[in-house]
Amino acid sequence: MYLKNLSEKDTLTGLYNRLKFDEIINYQINLYKREGRKFSLIMMDLDKFKKINDAFGHNIGDRILIELSKILRRNLRKIDFVFRWGGDEFLIILPNTNLKSAIKVAHKLKKIILLDKNLKNITASIGLTVYNGENIDEIINIADTALYNSKNSGRNKIFFYQRGEFFESEKHS
Repeated sequence: MYLKNLSEKDTLTGLYNRLKFDEIINYQINLYKREGRKFSLIMMDLDKFKKINDAFGHNIGDRILIELSKILRRNLRKIDFVFRWGGDEFLIILPNTNLKSAIKVAHKLKKIILLDKNLKNITASIGLTVYNGENIDEIINIADTALYNSKNSGRNKIFFYQRGEFFESEKHS
């Protein structure tokens, strides 16, 4: 059990890693194909995190990543899956979640991160999409492109993909 846990979890944050992501995303895609169950994918990263590491050191950066991981686990449903994708980038799979609900979750997380006293006014950029039959690389690329639209338009924003286009979510909840 120890080796299985070690192979599926990020050692710093305790979140699932990329290996576990492959297993869970394939399962979600199969549910979609068999039963039509949609799921959403959120990609998020912390804004200007490199500057935090450079100014305060990697120990502080690591503490921030650990705190963010706790925030994500506390504020998502038990059926949701959170992954450390790399560095300060995270992926979240929201099973049985449509676009409207995923946007609502993204705004909730963005607000909680900004207001958390342990994160000291850190902001997050977020990209999201709903699965519509793409392959794994395509859905990751869509969420990643939405994330980079957020970063390139000034950071601390949420962009989503719908019907072949990217849009900024301006809802402030």
